[in-house]
Amino acid sequence: MDSKEKNTLEHQTQPENRNGFGVTNSSGDHAIDVVHLSSLEESEGEGLKSDLQYGLEETPPWYMCIALGFQHYLTMFGATIAVPLILSNDLCMQDDPVAIGSLIGTIFFVSGLSTILQSTFGNRLPIIQGATFALLPPAQAILKTDGDCPEPLLGFSMEVVHIIIGFTGIIGVFLRFIGPLTIAPTLCLIGLSLFGAASDYAGQNWLLATITIILMVLFSQYLNKIPVPLPGFSSEKKCHIVWVPVFKLFPVSLKRFLS
Repeated sequence: MDSKEKNTLEHQTQPENRNGFGVTNSSGDHAIDVVHLSSLEESEGEGLKSDLQYGLEETPPWYMCIALGFQHYLTMFGATIAVPLILSNDLCMQDDPVAIGSLIGTIFFVSGLSTILQSTFGNRLPIIQGATFALLPPAQAILKTDGDCPEPLLGFSMEVVHIIIGFTGIIGVFLRFIGPLTIAPTLCLIGLSLFGAASDYAGQNWLLATITIILMVLFSQYLNKIPVPLPGFSSEKKCHIVWVPVFKLFPVSLKRFLS
């Protein structure tokens, strides 16, 4: 075997690295594609950050904080007031406006108290701790087991159990066994269980409900990449035009004002 044939044989038996993206087996065929996970994660991270208007550690300007906070208020107000309105039917309060008002006031009081505790001693997230729709299906199921009009003590005992689970940290043990396969069907069941209540309230004015849904989908899904020119002022540029992704930042506010 001469030196030329020896070099050819060594070249065939050794795998070839094609810039870190390919490996060739001994027969010369392409065996496997090797993808640099680090470069892939970096590209995904850059894509995720480019899709965000503000990062996790960034602070928006004060005027943007006010506008975004007002939009968050509009979002939580409807969601918080919807929970007692839905429960009022199961509690036989639909014909008692005083009882409904008391239930709504209780929800808002507890929501404010939970927000203070969460923002002071808890995770300190910049959110309002409002009512959750996740508890409505089990609450409705428990209320129906005690007859058509259950006693308020049943709802009070449910809240006591909820508080005990939260303060003792038992939920952390449960989260070890809760994964995406559990969360996704649960969210679907929550939405399906509330479909009747949503259709009943939307049926009171189908025109307004349809316009609201169309505007929300249009602003948040189709116009979110389109910036809008707005007047701006700074000490350096003075009066100038600023291109702001209004549809991406304020879909809820625009939907509320237009509908």
